[in-house]
Amino acid sequence: MWRLSSFGRHALERLVTALRPTRAHLFAGTSGQGAFESMETIRPENTDPIPLRPQPQRIGTIMVRFVGLLMIAMAVMVLIWSR
Repeated sequence: MWRLSSFGRHALERLVTALRPTRAHLFAGTSGQGAFESMETIRPENTDPIPLRPQPQRIGTIMVRFVGLLMIAMAVMVLIWSR
C-alpha cells in the first residue's frame, strides 16, 4: 500500500476543499433568498390517519386453504377419471 507524502497529502486536502460545494454555491440562483425560504408548504386535503398495513395471514389459515383446495382438485380429478 502506498502513502502520500506530506506535500501530496496537503495538496489533496486543498483540492478536496476547493471542490466541496459551499453554502453560497448551494443557494446561488435563488434571487438572494435561501432555498428554504422559497419552499412552499404542501398539506394534505384531509386529516384522516394513514391506514396501517394489514396483518399477514397466519400459517394455520394458509394451510387450511391449501388443504381445502387440494381436496377439491383431487375430487374433480377423480370425477373426471371415473367417467
